[in-house]
Amino acid sequence: MSAVPDAAVESTLAKCLYGNPAKILEDIAQVQAVYKNLHLFVDRFCYNAQVQKWLVNLSGTVPVMYKDHLYNLPLCIWLHTAHPWVYPKCFVKLPANMVILPGKHVDQSGDLVLNYLQNWKYPSSNLLGLVQEIISVFQQQPPVYAVMNPNYNVVHNPPSGGVNSSYGVYIPAASASSQTEVICENTKNINLCQNNLEVGVTVVGETDGQSSKKNLISLNCADDKNVHSYVKELLDNGIIFEAPVQPASTLPPSTQQPEIPDEKYWIFRLLINIEERHFSLEEAAEAARSSIDFDSALRYLSHECPICNEQVSFNKIITMTHCSCAFCEKCFKVHFTTVIKEKSISHVVCPLCSNPDLKKDGNKEDVMEYFNLLDTQIRHYLDPEVHELFQSKLRDKTLMDMPNFRWCANCSFGLLHEASRLRMDCPSCGKSTCFQCRTPWEKQHEGISCEQFKTWKLQNHPEYQANRLARYLSMNGIECPSCGFQFDLSKGGCLHFICSQCQHEFCGGCKRPFKMDSACGFSRECHAKGLHAHHPRNCFYYLRDWDIKRLQQLLNHNRIPYRGSVREGSQMHAEGLCRVLEYKETIHGLTEEQCEQIAPAEYDGLCIKHYKEYLGELINKHAVDPVLLYSKEEMLSELQRWRATIPVLLQGGTEENYVEKLRKKIIAEIRINSGQAVPSSSELYVTSSTEQSAVWSHWQPFFTSS
Repeated sequence: MSAVPDAAVESTLAKCLYGNPAKILEDIAQVQAVYKNLHLFVDRFCYNAQVQKWLVNLSGTVPVMYKDHLYNLPLCIWLHTAHPWVYPKCFVKLPANMVILPGKHVDQSGDLVLNYLQNWKYPSSNLLGLVQEIISVFQQQPPVYAVMNPNYNVVHNPPSGGVNSSYGVYIPAASASSQTEVICENTKNINLCQNNLEVGVTVVGETDGQSSKKNLISLNCADDKNVHSYVKELLDNGIIFEAPVQPASTLPPSTQQPEIPDEKYWIFRLLINIEERHFSLEEAAEAARSSIDFDSALRYLSHECPICNEQVSFNKIITMTHCSCAFCEKCFKVHFTTVIKEKSISHVVCPLCSNPDLKKDGNKEDVMEYFNLLDTQIRHYLDPEVHELFQSKLRDKTLMDMPNFRWCANCSFGLLHEASRLRMDCPSCGKSTCFQCRTPWEKQHEGISCEQFKTWKLQNHPEYQANRLARYLSMNGIECPSCGFQFDLSKGGCLHFICSQCQHEFCGGCKRPFKMDSACGFSRECHAKGLHAHHPRNCFYYLRDWDIKRLQQLLNHNRIPYRGSVREGSQMHAEGLCRVLEYKETIHGLTEEQCEQIAPAEYDGLCIKHYKEYLGELINKHAVDPVLLYSKEEMLSELQRWRATIPVLLQGGTEENYVEKLRKKIIAEIRINSGQAVPSSSELYVTSSTEQSAVWSHWQPFFTSS
């Protein structure tokens, strides 16, 4: 680190690319006028292993008054290139034989955490105010202390006035070959006195109220009268050394003395004397036994859980078996207990990175290895009944992974079906289940495929005739795109579906899959999105933000008929209540009830919400492309969402031609049906009678008239 002469300050700021040198010079001059031991230096500041930058910093000492004693606090303040609009970075510089005392305002690396920095706002914030805030904070609790040799104990004899300092200062004993640094009053000179500091043994005893001192420390430094001994200053302040005897216990009388080796007991004493400690005596004893010095013991006890952000000891941290994530025992219990009780076995993964991916095919051996190791942790940390439930769900998963295993559709019995026929007979309840479509067996299914049976059931089964057709379609309105299992579908829910059979997650509007974070490989931004899906632009996920007139305009443009449009000569029905069935939360749980919202006459018996949903379903079923009505801003947003290149508006080109160019690029490159060819212009206007009939059959019972 190089000092910056006064004449070179401006050129140094320019070389470091500071944007406001005049304001920085004014700020530095203001603080140096009060605190003359702060000097300007220039050096590389390391943001991380790859990024370094030349910055200037103010380094030196500031006076801190603590318990009627004046101390010089070593400080380093790095200035950002956007100073004074961006707050500086402040560190406590670590002198020799000193260590950081982590606390509310300083971390283990010496980085200062102050409200003044967090609320930094120029021009009300400046360097002078920052230094004054630092002094005020550390007058309450100094951030550093010296390391004590384990062979000596520290005794605090208060100086006159009865001040008893709790800020212990510890000096290691000097050996015959050691060099002891002696701080001179002239800060520009540092003298190293070699072999001249003789440390004796001090025995403290009380005789007639007076302290008896024997073999006091003698100083044989240089004859320079300006040399000031730090050890002598400690003696003058009443801090002396006694013989290496076992320290008096500071533990409560009712507390059992922990078993700690003699050479580690000094570490334990320092730990339990820390004010506002967050660890217990047992944890302090464990840290002392497991560490080689006080600094490593503090690190052992100062692990921050990334989930709850609490400080816990090392032995309370649990590391996952198939990733490097680690968190506290409390969070481990809460997370896995909740997941095991409330979710499927495929969700029993790391709460931080969601690994491993238990839904991915082809990694059965890795999955079983993960569950075997996790079972050991769950058995140790979780309640026995939770561990038993985990093993039960793990057993069910193992069975369901077997290609010939099926659950009986009439009871909870599981079957291994080896025969080639579709019908499975349950030995528990005596009823039958279809092996392929997993529904209760009916005699009409005999001799025909599952698809043929489903078609027959729609067309001929008496249960679904006439006025009950709407309820059937409502209960069988959506099919899992992964396994083909049919879901009960009732209005009023969200677009996110989870198949109860294969756990596939998909959108009810477009059938696109939902994926978590990095499991989606579409773009780097997906890693921070959580659970999400990439919906096509004609999915109701986007169309629900359109107004009804715009949806009708899109259908009219594609010549697709719909109910509810009021045309000349048509009869207007009276306003009523919407009769669409929805699942609603009641005191008796989820019940299916009519919507009963106001149904405007022009929407033919549907409320605004359900009429918009009806139009959106028509648009999606007919693969209508809403880009035909997109504005310029909507087209630019569509291109950005799918990471497509955006054409440049050429000089001299018209806005109208540019908008049409964007529309053609979206139709050509961003298809609304993934995996299918882009439909031609004529195909966009063709109405499918099959899809039209399906949508009509679903909504027909709820309209005012047919």
